[in-house]
Amino acid sequence: MSKSGNEFRGTETHHVDFILICRTYYAEAWGDHYDFNQYDSVLPKLIDGPLNSPADLEKIQPISPTAGVFGEHLELVRLIKNGIGDTHFLQTVFSPLSVLAFLVARPEKH
Repeated sequence: MSKSGNEFRGTETHHVDFILICRTYYAEAWGDHYDFNQYDSVLPKLIDGPLNSPADLEKIQPISPTAGVFGEHLELVRLIKNGIGDTHFLQTVFSPLSVLAFLVARPEKH
């Protein structure tokens, strides 16, 4: 992104066909904590998750789709779209079961 934060450089220079947005925000919204300075493969290192037993499933409640990490992500999407011109971008969408798998993951097994 440029210094002004309003454009992404390199999409034309590098002949980018599309940009894929992939984040952990689904799991973060319900309580996963990550260390974004360390990565296990392509994912940030999991510090802790909210589910430790089947009884913890009650912790999963509806949340606002426009607040917290979801709100941050919507702003990210807006900035990307405003900065890439005609380049296409895709949002990774996870199924509810995939998000649940992130929430029950343990740091040593993630």
